Amino acid sequence: MLDTKTNQDRLKETIKKTALLVGVLLAVFFVVGPAAAQVNLGLTPEIGGEIGLATTDIRIIVARIIQSFFGLLGIIAVVLILYGGFLWMTSQGEVEKIDKAKRILVNAVIGLAIMLSAVAIAQFVINSLIEATTGGGGRGPGGGMGAAPVPLSGALGNGIIEAHYPPRDATNIPRNTRITVTFKEPMLISSFIRGYDDGGTPTDTSDDTAPAFAALEDGNVRVVQDIQGASPLASDQVRVGFTSDLKTFVFDPVPLLGSPSEDVGYLVRLTGGDTGILTADGDPAFAGSFAEGYQWGFETGTFVDNTPPTVLSVIPFAGSTNPRNIIIQVNFSEAMDPTTVTGNLPGFQNLRVESGGGPVGGSFGIGNGYRTIEFVTDDLCGTNSCGADVFCLPGGERISAVVRAATLGLEPPAADPAIVPSNGATDMTGNSLDGSADGIATGPDADNYAWVFNTSNAIDLTPPVIESIAPGVNEGSVMPDRPVTVAFSKLMSLLSFNSQSIRMNSQSIRMEAVPAPNICFYLTGDHLDETGVPAGAGVVPVRSQAVINHCLFLPETNYIPNISSKVTDVLQNCFYPGAASTAAAAGCTPESLAGRPYCCNGIPCDTACEFAGGAPICGGP
Repeated sequence: MLDTKTNQDRLKETIKKTALLVGVLLAVFFVVGPAAAQVNLGLTPEIGGEIGLATTDIRIIVARIIQSFFGLLGIIAVVLILYGGFLWMTSQGEVEKIDKAKRILVNAVIGLAIMLSAVAIAQFVINSLIEATTGGGGRGPGGGMGAAPVPLSGALGNGIIEAHYPPRDATNIPRNTRITVTFKEPMLISSFIRGYDDGGTPTDTSDDTAPAFAALEDGNVRVVQDIQGASPLASDQVRVGFTSDLKTFVFDPVPLLGSPSEDVGYLVRLTGGDTGILTADGDPAFAGSFAEGYQWGFETGTFVDNTPPTVLSVIPFAGSTNPRNIIIQVNFSEAMDPTTVTGNLPGFQNLRVESGGGPVGGSFGIGNGYRTIEFVTDDLCGTNSCGADVFCLPGGERISAVVRAATLGLEPPAADPAIVPSNGATDMTGNSLDGSADGIATGPDADNYAWVFNTSNAIDLTPPVIESIAPGVNEGSVMPDRPVTVAFSKLMSLLSFNSQSIRMNSQSIRMEAVPAPNICFYLTGDHLDETGVPAGAGVVPVRSQAVINHCLFLPETNYIPNISSKVTDVLQNCFYPGAASTAAAAGCTPESLAGRPYCCNGIPCDTACEFAGGAPICGGP
């Protein structure tokens, strides 16, 4: 049969085929893509004590397998559609080729429909299982199918709680652990310790009358095994300590937790309300949406921790010469008891900083999952680019710093339990510092950790910038347990990585004007080597990253990390949001940057930012 089609007819047919193919591909990318980004498997938000295969929630592992499987099927569907389109486009009117192309396209679309149905069925089944086993529904924000925030968890990060130890859902915790909670403001001691008399001056402890044994105040902090009908530890089974700033409280169970033969789960409940935990001003610590208090769980292993802590790294480096506005930072191998490593100098004796034969006044604070302490002097010497105060060490001096080991008890490496708090640095299980890192704790002097560095008379006010954020801007299909990391260009104060300087905001995809329920989060940090991985012991770090740890991300929700100018480097220079090297910086967009690496006060720049009058401007020629 003669082909009677004109060239114009063939052109029109080609245009129709091309439009159909583009339409099918758009359907794949705009239907399958968002569905993958918003697939909800009904996972109850929880925070993993430590992210990793051994401790990751089994439901997260299943979610990852399902996501990978459907991702593979999606790729196959796209390949089949492209192949069918190619056959149709090159058929030149041959009926057999056209029919074959149609069959491939129809089968690919049917397979796509089956895949989306499978997603819905998997979601329904997991939601039903969770509702049956936990009593919780699978309905998320706005009434759609989705995970719901974990009850009594939101006060971590979003409320009054800054951090706690053990972390939420941590496993294999030593039986001799101490339980620690850090608040964002000073607390009323008598709401934690039974019979404590502050003399009517809640923030002045000099006139206080403390009981001989600092027992737990009944009902305000409950430590109970995670089994039906279990009774909490009695008041006289828990000794309570606190830091001088009244923000951190340490609960030391007198009997060992757990069992030598099996893992045991525990719940810690902090009570809200007018008769619960109170701030130093006498107000309820938990208010508004957090009024019922806070609760988290952890699991003890079958062992007692007899490994002493060591010092992993210090800043300034031993023997180095530094601008006098540098802070002193000590990073430990494990979480430390805050009551033994924080305090005000020169009165505090567990930690010493000296210059010219005399003590340097200032204070030590703790953060980064209780693994880092930092010292800042009380000598005000200027302001940074954000207008915040900068404090300096003596200039042009040789500075010595010492972390003291504690007096040992009858069962080393444990410190003497009769000395409360310990007269040297101890970890969360009461083991004294092993300053020599030889695996044996020998007590004060022999196991102190000491080093010396120098200061110049210079003051360095160069601010840090953000180098990368992961997950990236507008990245989709993010696994719900993935931590958020923010890498900076300089070595940072790890204590400035806290929930008052870095926030995790959220917004529902379905209702743009309505914020999504907040999830709990807390901050930690790492120093990185030249390759961008956390620097181990003996490796000189060059920059730092903040890590936002969080309860599980909710589905169909956008999350926006908000990094403020309260984040500082080890020279007390603030991160200036208008001087960041990212497209997300204030005043800059990817389009306006057009490949330029820096954004200085909203202006795209080819060179790093300089500061004039406190404002960032383009640097260089």
